Amino acid sequence: MPGAAKSESIGVKDALAAVMDPSVFTLASASAAAAAFSRLEAYPAKILQSMHRARCKLPMAVARALSEQPQLIAAATELFYARDSLQTKVCQRMGRFPPEPSAMVSVRFNRVQYAKLVSQNVRPPAVFELPSVDSPDYKASILGMKV
Repeated sequence: MPGAAKSESIGVKDALAAVMDPSVFTLASASAAAAAFSRLEAYPAKILQSMHRARCKLPMAVARALSEQPQLIAAATELFYARDSLQTKVCQRMGRFPPEPSAMVSVRFNRVQYAKLVSQNVRPPAVFELPSVDSPDYKASILGMKV
């Protein structure tokens, strides 16, 4: 805001008003702009570094949906991670996406999405048959169940 000390912090509302006001000079210094843009130079290549692929045993309908719209993994991950007890109860029936028929597919997650799913412990629904813990498909089945 005009007349404000440079070290003074302002609220979001006042900051937005200042940026929108044509009489307020808001251009960053060359060094600040260079610092901001130097971090952006790594993108979009840096995004690929944060991606993770994992095998998942998914119901056919889910596998098909993710193959056509891979961005749906973000919503699926967030819904699973932020679920409440009522949502968990509904999901236990697995009526909309029965576990069989299923397919083993490679799913692309960002690291945060993958970590959210792997970190959650959940009891498998009664309709979901897991392979033995020694099976090479065990982890893929657990991850697919969460998706």
